[in-house]
Amino acid sequence: MLISSSENELIKMTKKLKEKKYREELGLFVIEGAKIVEEAISEKANIQNILVCEELAKSNSNNICKNNEVINVTKKVFELLSDVKNPQGILAIVKKEEKNEIKLNEDFYLLLDGIQDPGNIGTIIRTADSLNIKQIIVSKDTADVYNPKVLRSTMGAIFRVKVTECENLKETLKLLQSKEYKVTIKKGMHDVYGN
Repeated sequence: MLISSSENELIKMTKKLKEKKYREELGLFVIEGAKIVEEAISEKANIQNILVCEELAKSNSNNICKNNEVINVTKKVFELLSDVKNPQGILAIVKKEEKNEIKLNEDFYLLLDGIQDPGNIGTIIRTADSLNIKQIIVSKDTADVYNPKVLRSTMGAIFRVKVTECENLKETLKLLQSKEYKVTIKKGMHDVYGN
């Protein structure tokens, strides 16, 4: 099947997912690029659809197209959906995890408070993954981790590190301390140690 119309329901829905309110409402997000789509497949993410523009994808999507069901779209349609200047011609729609709760079964947690730069958040997630930190807890005023810029900069780590948004970061810190976690707070260049 080849989709050539921007009025197609799947295309309209995918385009809406550029906005946080629709990502939250539909419980879906978009990843773009061969590497991150391959990471999502290997980590068994809940992929709803894979969209490919063969004209743009060239050899980038060979393995993905061979082993997965894909929906082909025209270059014009793909460029409407893409969030980058030079698209690789492959993207996927992924379902968010159902429950977004803190599980107190990890050795380490990383808590982020009010970080707004999407690239920084993505880099932090990628770094946490390299340090084998499995859960990051973010305050409500931290930028959306499903923002396309965040997702790109995680380079696939988003599928190995659980990111949980909490209502009240101070209460979450108290909860961790009550469970005998050592809390270290980093503010600028100064460390503040918890009890």
